[in-house]
Amino acid sequence: MAGETFQSYLQSIGLSRDKIRITNTCFFRPIKKKLSKTGRVTISNRPPKSSETKLFKEVLDDEIALVNPKIIITLGNVPLKRLTNFDSIGECHGKLYFNEELKRNVFPMYHPSSLTYNRNDEFKTIYEEDWLKLKEALKTM
Repeated sequence: MAGETFQSYLQSIGLSRDKIRITNTCFFRPIKKKLSKTGRVTISNRPPKSSETKLFKEVLDDEIALVNPKIIITLGNVPLKRLTNFDSIGECHGKLYFNEELKRNVFPMYHPSSLTYNRNDEFKTIYEEDWLKLKEALKTM
C-alpha cells in the first residue's frame, strides 16, 4: 500500500520510478516476535535500531557516492536520523538541508505509510504540500 501511495505522489509531481533510486539504511528486515495468549508466535516488522543502521553505514555511503544523486529524499525517521542530526521528521519535513559529510542535499519527508496511520485531512494536506515543495526543490537542482 505504501508503494502505491509513493508511486501516485511521484506521478503527481511528474516523476516515475525509473528516474529515481530507492534504497535502505538497513539491508535486512528487522522483526519482532510476540507470543500471543493462545501460545502462537507472531512476527511483525519493526524499525531498525541505530546500531543496526550503523552496520550498513559504509555500504550506504558507498552507494550514495556511486549513484551520485542530486538530492536524497529520506522517507520517515530511520533514514532521517541516519543522514541528518534531526530526531524527528515532524521538526524538519518538507525542507531542504545539506549533509556536510556526504556533500549532498537531503529533503526529509514522511514515509508514505504514514498516510495509513494518520487518516485525517490536516495530515494529508501537510503530506501533499511536502510533495509540492519537493517539486520546487528539484527545479533548483
